[in-house]
Amino acid sequence: MNRLHFPGLFLVLALGLAACQEPNAPPRTPPKTATQEVAPPAAAPVVTGGAKDAGPDVDLSASTEASFCNIESVGQLAFSGGSVKMKAGDPIRGWAGHSEAVPVESLFLLFVDPHRAVRVATPLSLSVRRDDVADAHGGREDLRNAGFESAAPALPAGQYSLMLHYVVDAKPYRCDNGRQVVVD
Repeated sequence: MNRLHFPGLFLVLALGLAACQEPNAPPRTPPKTATQEVAPPAAAPVVTGGAKDAGPDVDLSASTEASFCNIESVGQLAFSGGSVKMKAGDPIRGWAGHSEAVPVESLFLLFVDPHRAVRVATPLSLSVRRDDVADAHGGREDLRNAGFESAAPALPAGQYSLMLHYVVDAKPYRCDNGRQVVVD
């Protein structure tokens, strides 16, 4: 390729990328949801084989691993590896679906401590329009409103894993894409 075509090619590629919308970009104006507090233990116990129950059918050891979700951001910070600092009230955004076009029920955002104990389970509703997610998955209409936003609960200082828990056809699923938050 000669030198005269390289700048033009670079410009075309840059404009093409600028026109794309990241499927994991936070939505603009999603609604808020309520938080269901789970009474924390006096001292965080080591729980073998999973976590204690944190709400309706939330049991990490009894759920099947799933990966058709993304917890994208806390506050204005997108997850890009490592932990993100979080404080009560920060918006947490993402999307959830299932590998098949079936309804996702009993969706919860879980805050899991280092001992795998679920400290808080926040119920979520999939009500944020996410055309980017639907388009990125072959135009699946069931993913058109797959987005969520929830306010971060007040938690004791420490590090927590964020996971999604949901039910499809009475079977529990756990969606964990490695998101970690730190509360000071």
